[in-house]
Amino acid sequence: LKLSFAGHTPQPVFLLESPETLAAETPQLSQTARMLSELFQRVSQRALPTLAPASPLLAKPTTNPRELALVLRTALVRSGLFYESHLANWTVGKDSLDGLMQEPQNRLAAEAARSGSVLGLSDISGPTESRSANPMHTLLSQQLQVLESPHFIWRGDLWPGRTLEWQVRQETQGQDEETSTPSSQTERAEWESHLKLTLPQLGTLNVHIKLDAQHVFSIRVVPDKPEIRTLLRQHQSELTEKLVAAGCALHAVTVQRDGDA
Repeated sequence: LKLSFAGHTPQPVFLLESPETLAAETPQLSQTARMLSELFQRVSQRALPTLAPASPLLAKPTTNPRELALVLRTALVRSGLFYESHLANWTVGKDSLDGLMQEPQNRLAAEAARSGSVLGLSDISGPTESRSANPMHTLLSQQLQVLESPHFIWRGDLWPGRTLEWQVRQETQGQDEETSTPSSQTERAEWESHLKLTLPQLGTLNVHIKLDAQHVFSIRVVPDKPEIRTLLRQHQSELTEKLVAAGCALHAVTVQRDGDA
């Protein structure tokens, strides 16, 4: 039974609601709301969103840090995770149409148009086989995960044979959800990156990079091999100088063994 409180003067009064009334009050979700609800239910809470490009970022090795920085930045920015914000920027002239066309949402639509098929989010409400085969389903699920918790992984080849695993996470310190705005939250945000790669002479390296709200970097390098740790410590000052020359404001650069905080 469901009772609705109608008043308390001169004595409490309750109305008994009929099944017909209860059915009428049941909220009716739109198709989009039902689709988002289903996506959230299917998203694995333990698996981080992982971007895995099919081809290497570069055709051949490079030692140019600017070139590497550019391709890595493009790999994240044009991954499709932030497509809607880029659309909003484009409407006010802060993004380019060429850049938007590089993102998966437009590439998938172009491929579907060339093949004469229709690829859209409506496939999500279809059979399970159709949903699992729809790349837009996977991408939208990743977007929802990143929106809920800004933490994701990029895993792919920098160039043929040189694999990089890159975790990116955003943390907002002292955030008041009731009074803060998205722009103020971004200003207070801290970013953490964890890069893992294997190099021919240095072996496997884990690089932990933290960028605080004042845009100051803290970098911790953890090599697998003890002899490489010694070598990097010998050249630590040289690395720090190059980072400063490149325009990085540094809090600390350290070389540590695995397990050190």
